[in-house]
Amino acid sequence: MPLWQIIVDARAELLEAFVHKVAEDRTLRRRVPDDPAPPDVRGLLDQLTVLLRAATVGKNATLLPEARVLAAELGEAGAEEGRDIDEIVSDFLALHEAILDVSDEHEEEISPLEHRALARGINRAIASAVTRYAQARDQELQRAHSEHFAFLAHELRTPLSNIEMGIDLLEEGLDAAALLPRVRRAARRMRELLDNEITSARLSAGSPLHVEPVRLSRLLSTVIDELRMQARDRDIEVSLAVPDDYELQADPRLLRSIFTNLVVNAVKFTKAGGTITIQARHEGDHVVCEVADGCGGLPPKTEASLFAAYTQSGEDRSGFGLGLAIVAEAVALHGGTISVDNRPGEGCTMIVRLPRAPVHTEPPEA
Repeated sequence: MPLWQIIVDARAELLEAFVHKVAEDRTLRRRVPDDPAPPDVRGLLDQLTVLLRAATVGKNATLLPEARVLAAELGEAGAEEGRDIDEIVSDFLALHEAILDVSDEHEEEISPLEHRALARGINRAIASAVTRYAQARDQELQRAHSEHFAFLAHELRTPLSNIEMGIDLLEEGLDAAALLPRVRRAARRMRELLDNEITSARLSAGSPLHVEPVRLSRLLSTVIDELRMQARDRDIEVSLAVPDDYELQADPRLLRSIFTNLVVNAVKFTKAGGTITIQARHEGDHVVCEVADGCGGLPPKTEASLFAAYTQSGEDRSGFGLGLAIVAEAVALHGGTISVDNRPGEGCTMIVRLPRAPVHTEPPEA
């Protein structure tokens, strides 16, 4: 029986074998497939049948344009889902293996001509998928970079305008004591933006961790001291309850960035006159540090996207939400986790779990 006929007659069996292979592969990658055999895969299988049928009668066995379009759409869909390129290729190889396995189970011998035609078809499908995948990823990266720099320019414009206005008013002889707090806040906001840019660039570049012993209470005290004036402007008290002997093997600059961003957010969103509490405890080989604020709780359905870039979850829109995305990346790079305990009507607690000993982690993807 020719291979194309096997594909037609055992289509359901073949798709089941393909689904099993894809599901098994993505489980190993910790990714659960929503639909391992979408319509484009079924359509591609139909086109491979046409190719193999042509090969058996001596016609030019080439993948039809329709098949290349279907393969390209699979590649584009993979890019939109955030999948890696090797996952895309693995799906096509799984289809190839499923066809060969089903043929073996039916004890049908595949001719060399059919083997060549099938391999050529799968390879060209992979080429189409990879090309479209790369195009889609390039477009997404370009869009993300454009959006990022547009946000950054917008956010820098406000503090720069405030500084310029303060200088103009000082030149006109107005009271410096009344203007300096505004200028100071603007300069502080610019520093926060630029610090986050530097940290984000380092994370994106996959720079290695520079691990050394870090005394947690000392680092947190430094962070609080730097932000104390910002908290005092809103009559917010910051309470620190971390034992002096708590020590981590970590990258001090990234660790400082983690807690600076968390405390900045806590100060920004806590209601005036409120309290921020920072405490830590040991859990096995980890240190758990909690930053509890008085923001009144998160709006509904925002917890899932809280650590995504450009997300804001409060009324204050003075930042573009890059801070928590940086926190999540830096925590993950240390082999830790971050979560949020939302208390509607009261506030929320950011919970950072970090291993006390250094761990080997892969750099985050750019």
